[in-house]
Amino acid sequence: LAEVDPRGVAEVAVWCYGPYSERAQCRWPLLRRRQPWQPDITFFPHFDVPLLSHPHPSVVAVHDLIHFQEPGGFPLLKRLAGAALLRGALDLSRAVVTVSNTSRAALERSHPGVAARIHTIPNGVSDVFRPLSDEERADALRRWAFPGGFLLTVGRAKRHKRLDFAVRVLADIPARSGIHLVMVGARDAEAEPLMSLARSLGVEHRVHPVASVTDRELRALYALAAALLVPSSVEGFGLPVLESLACGGRALVPDLPWARELGGPAATRLPPDDPAAWSRDVLAGIGAPVRAFGPEADHSWDVSARRTMEVIERCARA
Repeated sequence: LAEVDPRGVAEVAVWCYGPYSERAQCRWPLLRRRQPWQPDITFFPHFDVPLLSHPHPSVVAVHDLIHFQEPGGFPLLKRLAGAALLRGALDLSRAVVTVSNTSRAALERSHPGVAARIHTIPNGVSDVFRPLSDEERADALRRWAFPGGFLLTVGRAKRHKRLDFAVRVLADIPARSGIHLVMVGARDAEAEPLMSLARSLGVEHRVHPVASVTDRELRALYALAAALLVPSSVEGFGLPVLESLACGGRALVPDLPWARELGGPAATRLPPDDPAAWSRDVLAGIGAPVRAFGPEADHSWDVSARRTMEVIERCARA
């Protein structure tokens, strides 16, 4: 805290409850009565808010509605609890912040009454993500050495991510190309169906699940990959696309509403259900120059923070 709070007015309260917790709902009113914790306004970075003794005024961030847009990918109880909390958060808050026009449209469709209180503030790109120097590139190539290069996916193997599509794209690329697929974030249990598909398509030896990486490693992967594949059916924002572009990488995305918001001409939009079109684009793009997308303009965390704070301050004054 000393780095960001030179006045010494901040406090971290230990919170040991998971999301959508009944025990947390009981705990919130006790925290609310703490002295001298009497906030002028409360900002919730997720819609898992207290429904009893809710602090007023408040601002809530809703990143996406994927739980409800892709119900087959989430447990029923989680969706029911999430729906109740979302409805309560929208009813109780003075303003709602969301990260994209795609998420805003989903909120307006599902809860029309909140439309006038929504503020769209895009996520930012950390300055960690930038092109590699020649020395950094040489070091990274020694770590991620594949004969013909590699494709990359970033994210948990959730249903809406459609990582099976990325495996099918790889299967459409001839083995003689030497291209592999690195899947960052696909945990052991989640990766098994993907590896089973890879076995059935004869590309198991070219698929490499990696459960987690550091920011430094992720930056290197973005910069070295022949292409980042983001075939998701829906995203709240699609941050890996901009992170990849900021590192001078290529990003392939489906021609769907969420992807049309991102990346301008630097991200390539392709038919969402045609793996052959994606594989052709991968092969055609190998060795082609790519313009690095800098984390300037609207895609900066400083800008995101400042715009969010403006909403919070307006609500506090009101």
